[in-house]
Amino acid sequence: MNYNIKNFRFFILPLVIVTLFCLNSCGEIEPLDPALIDTNPIPALLPVLTTTASSNITTTSVSSGGNISADGGSPVTARGVVWGTNPNPTITNSKTVNGTGIGSFTSSIINLVTGNTYYVRAYATNANGTSYGNQTSFSISTPSNLPVIITTAVSGISSSSASSGGNVTADGGSPVTARGVVWGIIQNPTIADSKTVNGIGTGIFTSAISGLVGSTVYYVRAYATNANGTSYGNQVTFTTSGSGSGSSGFAMTAKINGVQFQANNPYGTNLFSSTNIWDYFPLTDYVMLQGRQGGLLGDPEINIWLKKSDIKVGTYNIGKETFNTPPSHFIDLTDNSNSVFELTLQGTITITEVNTTTKIVKGTFQFTTTDDLVPAIPVVDYTVTNGTFNYKYME
Repeated sequence: MNYNIKNFRFFILPLVIVTLFCLNSCGEIEPLDPALIDTNPIPALLPVLTTTASSNITTTSVSSGGNISADGGSPVTARGVVWGTNPNPTITNSKTVNGTGIGSFTSSIINLVTGNTYYVRAYATNANGTSYGNQTSFSISTPSNLPVIITTAVSGISSSSASSGGNVTADGGSPVTARGVVWGIIQNPTIADSKTVNGIGTGIFTSAISGLVGSTVYYVRAYATNANGTSYGNQVTFTTSGSGSGSSGFAMTAKINGVQFQANNPYGTNLFSSTNIWDYFPLTDYVMLQGRQGGLLGDPEINIWLKKSDIKVGTYNIGKETFNTPPSHFIDLTDNSNSVFELTLQGTITITEVNTTTKIVKGTFQFTTTDDLVPAIPVVDYTVTNGTFNYKYME
């Protein structure tokens, strides 16, 4: 006689139950207490990880990271650190994106503000959710041998200029040899950005800020320099008057190797790009923000990919270009005037504003590129700074 092995258990199981009951009635085996039978499914497991202690602390940046010792039975698809000025930050706060998988990783935390205490946790995401490592904290303070300075509130704002200044309340034990304000469209500008020079010594000074672009958010800090270095005051923010994402309504602006870049999406001003030729960033998962100068095949072009599930305010670190592991967000530059393929090395994308009703996303970016060829022909490596975007996106 032949039996279907899949149905055999339905015959043998009742027999086993009856046998056990009979044995119990004879005093040989106690029946199994139903309360001891776990009918709940095995819970979904999250990654296990720890947070790396903060190091290399400067007035604007810190190094951290984490170590994922177990993936919870499901591959880790995103990892990095989250931080904020309140305890227990999550992935809705500022974060880095540092690859996938288990093991250790390093994260660069940037755009910090002097005087704040920050809380940091490593995070790891798998198909079951996101888990966090232990919390660490650090403070950004001005060294005692540097000047102490306060930034003056911005006034007299127009589409191209504004007024600010500062008050140097202590020289740090060494004469102040330079003072003024610094500004830019990226948070925590330094003396490497646009700046004024407004005399020397301690006390109050006024600074005239010029050369601005309309309808743009700027960040300002007063600075003071002595023999020991440069310190910065508190950061203040203002928005120039005007309309559009720039004085000419450009959806994307930047400086490429110091040259001004102003562009709109080639498929329409301030619109989502409906054409995405890169299959490793599929259109169903990513928003593509594209800016080209000089028409459809203008030179150069900058492309930003924002992962639709992660369009949130925050700063996202961009690592070396890879086509095998799509990141949370990514950016690249293409120079159509040459045959060289430009590779992104590193950078950041900062989403400053998201309106989920109007589907408008705004932010800033900066990044560097190199070529993919042995230096047999003259090529150009690109440094992109002061980038801004203001686009409507689709889900």
